[in-house]
This record gives sequence, C-alpha cells and structure tokens, in this order.
Amino acid sequence: MQNFVSGGVFYGASFALLFAVTMWFLLKKFYQTTENRSMIVVLLTALLIWAIASMFNPVTVPLWIILGVIFAASWQIIFNRETIKVLYFNHFVKAVGLLLIVATIMLGLGNFTLRQALLAEQDRNYDKSLSYAKISNLVFPFLPRATNFEISGYLRQHDYQTADRLIQEQLHRHPLSAGLYSDAGIFYVQMYAQTKDEFYRQRVLDSVAKMIELNPYRAENYKIAAFYLFYLDEKEQALEYVNRSLALSPKEFNSWVLLSKLYLDLGDRDSFVLAIKKANSLQPSSQVRRLIHSLNEGAQLDEIIFPYQF
Repeated sequence: MQNFVSGGVFYGASFALLFAVTMWFLLKKFYQTTENRSMIVVLLTALLIWAIASMFNPVTVPLWIILGVIFAASWQIIFNRETIKVLYFNHFVKAVGLLLIVATIMLGLGNFTLRQALLAEQDRNYDKSLSYAKISNLVFPFLPRATNFEISGYLRQHDYQTADRLIQEQLHRHPLSAGLYSDAGIFYVQMYAQTKDEFYRQRVLDSVAKMIELNPYRAENYKIAAFYLFYLDEKEQALEYVNRSLALSPKEFNSWVLLSKLYLDLGDRDSFVLAIKKANSLQPSSQVRRLIHSLNEGAQLDEIIFPYQF
C-alpha cells in the first residue's frame, strides 16, 4: 500500500511482516484448538476485509485505528502471559521495538517539517519551503513528497544538476514505483523546457518507458506518457500512447481532449472532428458545440481556436 502509505520501504516491510505473522498465528491457533474459534474467525475475516478495502480506497486515520484494534485483539488471543513474558525479555525483540520507536519519531518529525514546507510554499516563501524540505529529508529520507518539494525548490533556483541528482536518488530508493517515475517525467519536462538540453529530454523518455514497463495495463500511465511526449513535440509517439490509454479507458475525457489536439496539429480534419465530438459528449460545452458547427459549415482547421487548455 504505497510502502505503508508514506513511510517508505522500511514501514512497508514492517507492516507486511506484522500482517503476515498475525494471519499465520491466527490460522495456526484456529486449527489447533476450538477455544475462541468464533473470535478468531471474526478477526481473520476483519483482516481480510480491511486488506481488500484498503487496496481500492484511501486509508484514513479511523481505518488505521480499526486495524490497530484488530491486531491488538489478535495478539491477545495468540499469546498467553508466559509467551509475552518470554518475548519481553528477548533482546532481539527489544532491539527491534526500539528501532520501530525511533523510526516512528523520525517519521513524525519528517511529516511535521514537510507540513511546514507546504505552508511556506502556500505563502510563496520558496526559500523557506526548500529549507524545511531539506530538513524533512534529513530526518526521514523515505518520504517521496518531501523529496519532490526539495526538487521543486532547486528547479526554481535553476539548480538542475542538484534536482537531477535528487530525482535519480529517489528512483534508486523506490525502483518499483511507477508514480515516482511519473513525477520524474514532469520534472524533466520542466527542465527540458527551460534548458532545451537533450540530456533532460532523454530523461523524460527514459522515465516514461520505465513507468509503462512497471504497470503496462494502467490507462493513466499511457495518458501521462502521451502528455509528456506532446510537450516534447513528439506528436506521433504521443498519438500512439493516447490511443493505448483510450483502449483501456474509453471514457477518459482528458485523453480525448489530447487526441483531438494531436489530430488538429497533425492536420487530420476528420479524426479531429470525431475526437472533439467524443470529448464534448463526455463533458458538454457550448463553445465546443459552436466550434463543431463552424467546421460543419466549412471552416478550416487553421481558422479555429482550440477550446481546451493544457
């Protein structure tokens, strides 16, 4: 679940281990004895329902509290007093517990300073926002959002080398995150737009390719890739990606808008009309209706004003 929401690989692995151990011990207890069987069935069902629900919905604070109650009840059944006593005096367990406490404190401080960075950015105090983002990354270097704040700060200062270094370090820490490759892509699009350096252009293409490789069945990835390539003026490649996006999600409004813009730029009148009609059917607009009417009356493509903004 996005590396245990925001804690990075460490918290993600810790959560997965705790979840797996709890499930295993409950199943073991279930098959060994009929004592508390009904409670165990309830707890197992609750764990499974929570896991399934969290895969498709944002995990809010009340849901985490519910999960904590489930875990607490589960371990109350699993261990008797003697077992807990043995675990309590086990040096390894105490060391792991101490590590978790320290990591939790660091995560809390990291999120606090990240919040300060956000507030400073809202006040347009970008230097202060960058300073808080640096502190957040120093305290807990596994918060992608804090790193993104820091990268944005360096881009405002036109320090492209530092921004590039931070992007690559973040991708190295989270090599399987398609979302971070998407973030990298938009950063590199900005860097290319400001510098026209082919190095950053290639970085965009590499980020797009890796994002799609990690999740080739997500329509959103193809749509994002199409927009990035459109900004690079790679219209033919952008056209291919946006069509793939629509094949997976045919009612995606923004994809139809981009498709119509691409056909307009490529001078394909018939395809442009079909695409913009489809976009208008998803989100009707009087301006688009007037544009379609003018085309039906014989207006040329170079005479129209594209009705959508990117």
